[in-house]
This record gives sequence, C-alpha cells and structure tokens, in this order.
Amino acid sequence: WKGWINGRFLGMDFLVVMGTTAAYLYSILVYLSSIVEPGQFSNLDPVFATGAMLFTFVTFGKFLEAYAKGKTASALQTLMELQPQLAFRVVMTEEEQRKELNETV
Repeated sequence: WKGWINGRFLGMDFLVVMGTTAAYLYSILVYLSSIVEPGQFSNLDPVFATGAMLFTFVTFGKFLEAYAKGKTASALQTLMELQPQLAFRVVMTEEEQRKELNETV
C-alpha cells in the first residue's frame, strides 16, 4: 500500500497478491458451490495449490535476487581492495615519476 499512497505506483507484489487472492476466492467459491449443489458444478475443480505455488515461486525468486545482490556487493568490495595505491605516470621526456594515486587525477 505504501507505493499506492506515496506515488500511485503498484509493483510486482500487488500483482502477486491479486493473482493469489483471485485463485483463492475462486477455489472457495467452487468448493462452496459444490457443497450447496453437488451435481451442478461437478466439472469445476478448486485451485488452492495455484496460489500457494505462485507465492512460493515469487518468494524463492526474491530470495535468489537478494543472495545475488549480496554476492555482487561482496565481489565489488573485493575488487575495490585490489585498487593500487601507487601509480606510474610517463611524461613526454620518457621519465617515470612516482605519484600517489589521488595526486594523478
């Protein structure tokens, strides 16, 4: 609801909630109608598992995304530690000068 209130933006979470709610309400309706009139809606099957599977897949996908972000942050940190503290600059007279890395910029 935060996205709707703050910026009128509904993300993927809203779509997942709407899909699982629709599947759950449909299943309840089919189940109750089969109790009230047993022969009338015999060709319809409840789909309780669909909402649960959808929710599980989305949650697992978010877990994998968070895991990948953590690994990426760790790899970037390791890469930043490999940055040299000393650089060489060759001047037109073919002399080499040692300068600190932050002085070369």
